Amino acid sequence: MIKPVEDDTIAAAAMRDAAVTYEEIGDAEAHIAAPADPALHRELPENTRAFFRADGPLSRLDSARKYEYRPQQEAMAEAAAMALAENHNLCVEAPTGVGKSFAYLVPAIHFAVKESRPVVISTETINLQEQLLDKDIPLLRQVIGVEFKAALAKGRSNYVCLRRLYMAVGERQAEFFPDGPALAEAKRITRWLEGHPGDGSKADIPFNCDGGVWANICCEGGNCRGPKCSFFRQCYYWKARRSWDQADIIISNHALFFADHKMKIAGEVENTLLPPYAALIVDEAHTLEDNAAEHLGLRITQTGFHYFLRRLFNSKGGGGLLLRAGKETLELRETVAELEGLSQTFFAMVEQLLIDRNESGKLPKKQCKLTGGRGFESL
Repeated sequence: MIKPVEDDTIAAAAMRDAAVTYEEIGDAEAHIAAPADPALHRELPENTRAFFRADGPLSRLDSARKYEYRPQQEAMAEAAAMALAENHNLCVEAPTGVGKSFAYLVPAIHFAVKESRPVVISTETINLQEQLLDKDIPLLRQVIGVEFKAALAKGRSNYVCLRRLYMAVGERQAEFFPDGPALAEAKRITRWLEGHPGDGSKADIPFNCDGGVWANICCEGGNCRGPKCSFFRQCYYWKARRSWDQADIIISNHALFFADHKMKIAGEVENTLLPPYAALIVDEAHTLEDNAAEHLGLRITQTGFHYFLRRLFNSKGGGGLLLRAGKETLELRETVAELEGLSQTFFAMVEQLLIDRNESGKLPKKQCKLTGGRGFESL
């Protein structure tokens, strides 16, 4: 799905209230709207057609991936170019082998450079992100004829927070890591980061990181001090954010896109994740509805809620952020203990409700959604 964006705060509205053109490549013509910019309307489709013709730049590419002219790919690319140039939506379905990524990347690159604003490409899987960044985009740089920058946008929890890391391995070890193995792993991560220049993301670290350890040292929105942080200039996450601001093509995933859109809906424009963009391209759109439900709604799990409480105070292990002495801290610890007991009762009631409603008598999946007027509905 391709959505040109005049106001980036309404990008996701294309899924529900914008006129969408659905096209089976080779079987139907795209809906043509009045051109928003006559020059762009002319240049973008022309540049795209020239690129994909049988004797175009791809045919001269010196690569192991021998180019094969595909009229379906050319048709999809031209339809994408027209959608971008004329500011209308496009939904494309095409089988494997058409070359869909090149078909939307080429017009997207020309469009972003012309508009001086990035195009966001949202995907579901890491495999597709790696294909775009490591294979497709490097090949296009050789032949497309325009200079452009591309960046991978990941959520902040993928990056180490240096402030939290050095607190965790320094003066506040007891609060973050009361047990030895977790502290040892955090120190191992610290040594690796200090000795290896990289992007500071979890994927960049060459050994497995325990999920509990990572949760205590990763970047979090609620804990981020932004420019007020003493580590701001070295911050891995904010370095990545600055690279997004300079990019013409931003590769994102559906989760980050919807997290950004949720902030825009709430009016938190200053805290949004993605920079203002000129168009949105959604690949692997078959998962878009589920991602919208998950990230625009409210989700709570028993395990996640208990983990959150134990990060504040773990009465069994003795760790947590509320270990400091004082009357107020003691009262907060008592509140956490009370909430843990109440949450166990709540989730047990929900589970029993699902069992009672299950006519087969078998234990259902322990997931449900709260629906207006109908109570709980099993998933």
